Amino acid sequence: MDITEIMEKARADMEWHEVAAVFPLMSEESLKGLSGDILREGLLEPVLTIERDGKELVVDGRNRQMACIDAGIPVVYSQMSLPEEEFGKDELASRIWSLNFARRHLTPSQLGMAAAEMRKYLSGTIPEAAAVTGSSQRNAERAERVMREGSGVLIESVNCGVVTLFEADKVLKLDKAEQTRRVLLLREGKIKSITLVSSPKPEPETEGEQAWLDAVQEPYDKALSMLQAVLGIIELLDSDTELNKYL
Repeated sequence: MDITEIMEKARADMEWHEVAAVFPLMSEESLKGLSGDILREGLLEPVLTIERDGKELVVDGRNRQMACIDAGIPVVYSQMSLPEEEFGKDELASRIWSLNFARRHLTPSQLGMAAAEMRKYLSGTIPEAAAVTGSSQRNAERAERVMREGSGVLIESVNCGVVTLFEADKVLKLDKAEQTRRVLLLREGKIKSITLVSSPKPEPETEGEQAWLDAVQEPYDKALSMLQAVLGIIELLDSDTELNKYL
């Protein structure tokens, strides 16, 4: 099963509470790794649920739930002692964040997306939401733009760590269909960055044209690779929380 099929099976088994989204889903590769670990060691921590109007919803552990389904073993659920009505959504979101934060290392882009998601439940500013998650303010601002203007596939790709906020923010001026197309090309390995998509290569009509294309293609590819490396370095510097104080 691919990650979309696993997700559909998980939500059919038990629907997800919206607050669970404060912590991002794993990439397909990471999820497969967790599936293998659970298959070997078993599920060491149950999936946490909460009651809403007599219905159970997954509030923490979507990745563990999906990994169990992928591994073909029963999901173990554990219901919180109090129903949703006993919590404010800000308190519930903060609790889910604190439960998860120590479990996984998140990239600066994923922290930014978490800050934007957390802000839905906190009656505070972007800097306050960024402080809760440990994100830089700049990435939290980018994340809010991506969540507001990005396609569903683009948002998912940032949450899973496939695309950075720096890249996603650069393509928001494109329509959502084009955003999605570029992400799919990236996943298929046809491009290295969604911000750098070369035009289709012309088909040579003569042997001379083919020889010319062969001669220029290698230096072109090298130049493109160098440019992507430079952009990667700029992004790392831009995302560094400490350096942001001086930028």
